[in-house]
Amino acid sequence: MNGRRIDGNIRRALERLGVFEAPEARRDVRDALEYIIKILEDRIAPRRKYFRIGVIEEAKAAAIENNTSPPASNYQIINVYEEILRTPDLEITNFGPGNLYAVISYAQDQWLMKEAIINIHSSLSFPNVHSVALRADWANTTYMISERRSALRTINIDYGERIFILSSNSTQHFTESLSQNEQEFENISGMVSNKVFIRGVNIQAMQNLYFRVIFWSSADGASSDLDEDSFLDYVDLDLATTSFQTPGTPQYRLNVNNLNIVYEDQDKTRTLHVSLQNLSSTDKLAAPDGAVQIDFKMSPRL
Repeated sequence: MNGRRIDGNIRRALERLGVFEAPEARRDVRDALEYIIKILEDRIAPRRKYFRIGVIEEAKAAAIENNTSPPASNYQIINVYEEILRTPDLEITNFGPGNLYAVISYAQDQWLMKEAIINIHSSLSFPNVHSVALRADWANTTYMISERRSALRTINIDYGERIFILSSNSTQHFTESLSQNEQEFENISGMVSNKVFIRGVNIQAMQNLYFRVIFWSSADGASSDLDEDSFLDYVDLDLATTSFQTPGTPQYRLNVNNLNIVYEDQDKTRTLHVSLQNLSSTDKLAAPDGAVQIDFKMSPRL
């Protein structure tokens, strides 16, 4: 066994099997054990913490609208998972001289559609990061990415929670026309975890209608089979009576907070399965005249 020290009881058991004998008939057993020991050593050994220092050499403009992933022409793309084969909790620090803008992916090709701004001499933390896309508004902006937690994590709920926002896209989601009680189903990828609390819903719509947002636990959505139906919860959004507008903009806005919806993606794809139902007697028009955009405010849970 190449001089490896093995627990006495295990060695005696292997000796009874003749593993340490010379005959070729035992070589396959020895090779298998060598392989098993290597796997155990790799898994027991301390994990390398992720660390990187880099520079954004050119100032670039934002370019994530209507894109499934940030373009490499405008962002420095860092695939963390490819480097260490896991998704760590990271802290990104900006040393200046410009502001830093980060777009985060929590799974392969599943990017959040909003930039996080990291001001000069500031840091932001992100959980379970798969990839990072960075740009700066000033040339030669320096950053540091470091793992902020050890392999054994301590969670103190008393200190509160971090809210993440998953946004629908007004040109890709909820674009169909809907008569009263009709609904449009969408799968919106990019959740920070398969298990989250939904704490709030923020809607903008070109029509002041009465909508219902329905949450489902899988891409299968509704089913006439009661044991197969994936309904979880819903939120009513009555823009007809409680929305508001601002001068110079046509859309109606409504924000609902203080929700406590326990959501889980049973498909394990970090995807929000959700439908928009029109409860008004007036038809919802197809986009762009009937465009809708929704922000879902959520926090990871155990």
